[in-house]
Amino acid sequence: MRRGPEAVVIPPGLPHVFGAADGQEADVFVVLSPGIERFGYFEQLAAISRGEAEFDSLLPEQDRYDVHFESIPHWRSAT
Repeated sequence: MRRGPEAVVIPPGLPHVFGAADGQEADVFVVLSPGIERFGYFEQLAAISRGEAEFDSLLPEQDRYDVHFESIPHWRSAT
């Protein structure tokens, strides 16, 4: 079942994750404010999803893109 558009606002400094449910697809439209250069980050995520790069390739880029990876156990099972 395809759902209509929804919006999520993430407050600064709040750890969060995103992803499609298993077996599903999701379109993501991201608006970043303040405007920190993160296009390379999302391009790398796309390459990882296509199997063209490993997730670990993003680890050295955390400070560059102001995206910091945290361990959030079982996030895929959260509802």
